[in-house]
Amino acid sequence: MHNFSREGVKRYSSYIFIVAVVLFVALISMQIIYISRTTETVLQQFNTNVHGAATNLLNLLIPLLIITVILVLVLSFFMFYSHRQKVLSTMKMDFVNSMTHEMKTPIASISLASQMMNDPSVGNTVEKMQRFAGVITNESKRLNTLIEQLLYTLVLDRKKTVLTFENLDVNKMLGSVIDNFSVKVDAVGGKIVSQLNAQNAMAKVDDVHLTNVFYNLMENAVKYCKDVPLVITVTTFNAKDMLCISIEDNGLGMRREDTKRIFDKFYRATTDNVKGFGLGLAYVKQIIEAHNGTIRVNSELGMGSKFIIEIPNLKI
Repeated sequence: MHNFSREGVKRYSSYIFIVAVVLFVALISMQIIYISRTTETVLQQFNTNVHGAATNLLNLLIPLLIITVILVLVLSFFMFYSHRQKVLSTMKMDFVNSMTHEMKTPIASISLASQMMNDPSVGNTVEKMQRFAGVITNESKRLNTLIEQLLYTLVLDRKKTVLTFENLDVNKMLGSVIDNFSVKVDAVGGKIVSQLNAQNAMAKVDDVHLTNVFYNLMENAVKYCKDVPLVITVTTFNAKDMLCISIEDNGLGMRREDTKRIFDKFYRATTDNVKGFGLGLAYVKQIIEAHNGTIRVNSELGMGSKFIIEIPNLKI
């Protein structure tokens, strides 16, 4: 993984900008000199042949204008790309810094709880042991979540995700995910409504990664449901040769401008007050696209969100 520093990114971008400006000024200067010389020649011809001079001037200016437009477009694209790389590099740097800081806390908590459990002077009672064990369990889960985010980053940085495909019944996969995840939903006073109605749920999928996609979307539903009892509705159905999976919640929802960028790497919604790094949905999209499928979201602020996945069906 590359190392990024704020100073390095700024210095690199500044150099690119200076080179671009110098190149642009040099090209404009060359064109001004060329135009002045051409104009002088045309004016000399103008005294003897007005029509011929005007024709020569037009023939010379049209290619010059085309070249100028092309140069401006190329330089504009170059500067836009440089800015985009700068933003992405800054995001990566912030991610690495945040990840390093976030990992230190659960590791320190686990270490301290372990020491307390093994320290005779603490006078460990059953209640204290349960408390320390609870700290270790909770912080281990938190650390596992951070590691998953790091793994998402590694997957997203690959040019092509390597998957292991099998012919599987997606309804059965979802049923298993719902059974496991319902424990977490029950703990927050919510429920999962299962409507696995697809007549043909067979598809060529990667069991591990597609299961992660389902867990990720349901996990987001739990995170972004604050003021009402959570309801997650999981639906499957068939549309032509596609298997459609819908995961809908009644949570906070998103603004329309957020739905356009929600699958971008490192992007966080403007209403997002939940901790994270903006990687989960980017990972979800990459995995679905690796299945030759699509994912989209329908959402309104305060009205919840609905993610619709479409992947090719297997013919049966």
